[in-house]
Amino acid sequence: MKKLASLLCIVALAAGCRRTALPSAKFEAARKRFESLYAQKLDDAYADPAIDEVVALLKAVPADSSDAASAAALLARIETGQKAAAESAAHKPPPPPTAPQLSETWASHWDRPDAGTTAAGTLPDPGSDAASFLASHGACLVPNRPFRTPDGKTQGDSYTLSDSPDCKKKFGELSGLYVMVAAGKIFQLAPIASTQIVKETLPADAGPANAADATP
Repeated sequence: MKKLASLLCIVALAAGCRRTALPSAKFEAARKRFESLYAQKLDDAYADPAIDEVVALLKAVPADSSDAASAAALLARIETGQKAAAESAAHKPPPPPTAPQLSETWASHWDRPDAGTTAAGTLPDPGSDAASFLASHGACLVPNRPFRTPDGKTQGDSYTLSDSPDCKKKFGELSGLYVMVAAGKIFQLAPIASTQIVKETLPADAGPANAADATP
C-alpha cells in the first residue's frame, strides 16, 4: 500500500512539472497579415511578394507553441497556393500588344506589320521605295499626320487612302491603314481602327517647320 502511494505521488509531481503550451505572437501576426492580403487579392495573394513575410513569420512559430499545428497548416496552404500560381503563370498567354498611338502632331507605332496580300491587292514591303509607291497611287493617297516612333529614332509622314469611291475600288487593300513613310522608304503600315488618337499641347510657335521638336 505504501509503494502504491509513493508511485501516485511521483506521477502527480511529474504532471505538475509539465510545461503549458503558449500561443505564438508570430502566428497571430502571420494570420492577420495573410487574411488581409487574401481579402484584397484572393488567389493572386500567393504570387504577391508580401506573402514572403507571412511565410517567414509562420516558420518562426515555436514547435512547442499551441499554435504550431495551425501555423503548419497555414504554411502548407500557402505553399500549395504558390505552386498553383506558378503553374498558372507558366501557362498564361502573353498580353495583347499595345495599340499604336497617334497624337495631333505625331503618330507613334509599336509594331511593324508584315507586308502581305489582301483580296484587293498587294501591300508594300517595309523598306521599299516610297516615291514610286506614292506616285503609282497618285491623288488616292493623301497626307495625314507626321509620325515618329516612341524612342524618337524614326520620324516621317503618314498617308491614308482617299475617300474617293474610285480610289477605294482601285486600291482597296490600303483602306483602313496608315502608310508610314520615313527617309524615302515605306516604314510600316498601321491599322487605323486600332490606333488611338492622343492630343498634345505644343509651344505657341510650333508648326510644320519645328514639329520634330514635339514630344508625345
